[in-house]
Amino acid sequence: MAILKDIKKRQKLRQEFFQNLDHEGVSLALAIKNLRKILGLNQAEFAKLVGQSLSTLRKVEQSSGNVTMNSVKKILQKFSLEIVVVRRKK
Repeated sequence: MAILKDIKKRQKLRQEFFQNLDHEGVSLALAIKNLRKILGLNQAEFAKLVGQSLSTLRKVEQSSGNVTMNSVKKILQKFSLEIVVVRRKK
């Protein structure tokens, strides 16, 4: 997927992302991927920024593998976000 270098597109994505967070929430994988895109970074650059390995970041974005809660917590803390549990709507 292409890196968003257009500032206006990144600002629009940021606005939509936080609206979705406030109203219905988003999956962890989508949240991490959107945060990276909002910053206009590729996976390697983002992984370095949040202090995680590229492998860990890929696993988080793809909802695969066995990623620790601590790894996810470290990524989210950089953005003043936290993990919460909500009841899934049917």
